[in-house]
Amino acid sequence: MSLRNKNLVLNILSLSLLLGSIVITLPLYRHYLLVHYGLDFSSYYNAGQMVAVGKNPYYRNYLLNDQLLFHTHYMYPPIVADIFSIVHWLNLSYFRAKAIWQMLITLLLVATTYLTLLITLQKKVKFWQISILLACSIVSYPIMMEFERAQINFLTLFLILLSFYLWQYKKNQTASGIILALAGILKLPVLLIFILPLIKRDYKFVAAGVMTFLLLISGSILINGKHLEYRYWTNYLPEISKNYLLPATDQDGNTMGIPQPEKNVFVWQNKKYEAMEYFASYQGSAFFYQPIKNVIKPKNINQVAAIVYLILISITFWLIKKGKDLRLTLGLIMSTILAVHPMTWTMNYCWLVFLATMPLILSIQKRKWLVTILSAIIVILASLPEYLIGKSSTIISTLLLQRYSISGILLLVLYSIAVFQLNFDLKTAIITADKQRNKT
Repeated sequence: MSLRNKNLVLNILSLSLLLGSIVITLPLYRHYLLVHYGLDFSSYYNAGQMVAVGKNPYYRNYLLNDQLLFHTHYMYPPIVADIFSIVHWLNLSYFRAKAIWQMLITLLLVATTYLTLLITLQKKVKFWQISILLACSIVSYPIMMEFERAQINFLTLFLILLSFYLWQYKKNQTASGIILALAGILKLPVLLIFILPLIKRDYKFVAAGVMTFLLLISGSILINGKHLEYRYWTNYLPEISKNYLLPATDQDGNTMGIPQPEKNVFVWQNKKYEAMEYFASYQGSAFFYQPIKNVIKPKNINQVAAIVYLILISITFWLIKKGKDLRLTLGLIMSTILAVHPMTWTMNYCWLVFLATMPLILSIQKRKWLVTILSAIIVILASLPEYLIGKSSTIISTLLLQRYSISGILLLVLYSIAVFQLNFDLKTAIITADKQRNKT
């Protein structure tokens, strides 16, 4: 079979797989788009509405007097609320704004898939390759939950990968630093990725990121006033870091956020999908937090967790210095962010589009089957929807409920092994790829 015919067959088969995935999941995604509330997006929407009229986005406020679901606590920096204030200026209703945001998530999924393959393969991405990865992503439970909650994780992942691509493949340190700072203001733990250019002594990258971050904070002060900015960094954020929620009241005695309603208030508008939308408590904990909490007294949990995280970060630093392939070191830092962050939820696992795909492809190319097997196990564990697990007390069911703790540990083990087994000089690889491309 000629190369042209082979590509044609692969294109047809991959397109069939993609269309099959779309057909299977379309009713669920349609429900999320048109009917479902999208709880997390309501915090962005509400914060944008409040800050647009000069109110504190962290104070208690009922969204549209809606008694079905209350919005979750808004915990991002004030400047992010300013970005979402566009919903006020465009006079967008809640469900229209949510639908636009979910459509953006869909576009970001395609763009992130493309960037993942471009960074991993270091050559032109073929249609069948992106179709297969998209098909697998669409049916993945974390990506379903990212869409259902209308979260912000895909935007941060896209910005991280775009920053890395421009840095390593286009040698544009300034743009890379700016973009990574934008991702960092959306999700503060992403700022840990600046460790990578620091270790590589790329100070132009770091300077661009620092300047961008300071400009964003300065802009927020000009828009919102220094009082709100000061309160966020000195009062709200420390409380969020400690208890994973806003304080009940701030230093002025104002009531903060909105308490979660009683469990029976969480009635989904379409019972057909209730099982697929069920969130177990295990999914709302950091990978290392839940196992530690099960054996340590609650009053000591933060101290013990801090020690575990410090050890973990120290090991990560050591492994990063060992690494030459910056793709793997980027994956190692991102995996550490997922493990360290105390509010890692199911939808944060949408980062597996990059974190699992990249080592999986590299390990197959280099025939390092341990990395391949670990990548496959992580994908399978993380992609299992809740309704397939059930609520029985069997050992298997209990372990599966802990699958995010297990997958998080395996993810770090995976990258620790990959740094040694798959490691090679990325610059040499890029030069080799360029030579092959020129010959072709």
